[in-house]
Amino acid sequence: MPNPSQRLHPYATPLESRRLNGLPPALIANAKRDLLHIEAEKYVAELIAASVPIEVTRHGKASHEALATHPDALADVVTFFKKRLWRSK
Repeated sequence: MPNPSQRLHPYATPLESRRLNGLPPALIANAKRDLLHIEAEKYVAELIAASVPIEVTRHGKASHEALATHPDALADVVTFFKKRLWRSK
């Protein structure tokens, strides 16, 4: 975000939000050596405190930059959505 004040907006930095109650289930995936793992863990704690259903995964062989295309992380996303969105016909 070009403007530093925008970086504090809750949409850009969810940890800054104080309105977490009622959010839908969340999947937080991070890398073992992710520079943002402390922030991710704080966000997880805030979501748990707000009673948001949450799943957390950590991928030891992925970097922060590679997480979005890491095969195991993508498989976790597919599993999460299947579990949450699957409807029997």
